[in-house]
Amino acid sequence: MTTLIFGKNSQVGKELLNFTVNSEIDCIFYNSKDLNFNNNDQIQYVLNKIKPDIIVNLAAFTDVDASEENYGDALIINAQAPGLIASISKDINASFINISTDYVFGKIKNGPFSSTSETGPINSYGKSKLKGEILTLQNNNKSLIIRTASVFSVNKSNFVKSIAEKLMNNESLEVIENQLISMTYAKDLANLIYILLDKNKLENVINESSNNIIHFTNEGFTNWFEVASFIKSELDRFHSKLGMLKSISAEKWKSKAKRPYDSRLSIDYGVLSSLDIGSHKWQDRVKEVLNNLNYLKDNSDE
Repeated sequence: MTTLIFGKNSQVGKELLNFTVNSEIDCIFYNSKDLNFNNNDQIQYVLNKIKPDIIVNLAAFTDVDASEENYGDALIINAQAPGLIASISKDINASFINISTDYVFGKIKNGPFSSTSETGPINSYGKSKLKGEILTLQNNNKSLIIRTASVFSVNKSNFVKSIAEKLMNNESLEVIENQLISMTYAKDLANLIYILLDKNKLENVINESSNNIIHFTNEGFTNWFEVASFIKSELDRFHSKLGMLKSISAEKWKSKAKRPYDSRLSIDYGVLSSLDIGSHKWQDRVKEVLNNLNYLKDNSDE
């Protein structure tokens, strides 16, 4: 059985690659240099040549602010390409896992949101991802949408890593306190996807899910300032020279794209219970990242 994975260099892609290195599962990874999501012919050629049993799409246009000015590009990568992959995957009898986002919510201000909650994105990024969900599910009923939120890891640029690095560089930061969020450790999401590379388990989750959609994050709801404060409290135990944090309201934060006031996701524990993946608090996973970045150790030079 062959699995084709797009988004090799994403946070989740890097973690998934680690899971599959010594695995018996035949996985073929593609990055943006290997395959251009703007080229429909290239997508079709690769899928028909490999004819995988499962396709996983981790590739995305994730720059929320840039999506406002480059909506056409976001739409191609986040919607049109997944829609095409879903259509071809149906033709070759492949299952398709497409990763989506909490930003498909926003118009309704009171979460947390379940996988059956009414969507309503308020920015171009969220709109492009929702369109990708719709096209995916229209084009292949053997597809699974996994919505996740605020992904972090030791790899790539992300909120946890960025805040930690700036505090360590003694930078003072303003962080939004009134946006309610969920957090997701890339390694935990990669572990879920790895388990779902068993086609029987994937089919069971698809059948048990509501409308072929599930939500997966780490345990616990929070806000950006609380996460930043937790990072600082952990760093404070080992470092005396850190930047300062100041809370700020979303209304005072200047950005090109609006963010949801509340985008918390309710985890689909019922659907996921049979997979034995465990559950982990976001605080524990943030601490793991800080430890892996070698920030949680004494610095005698300070």
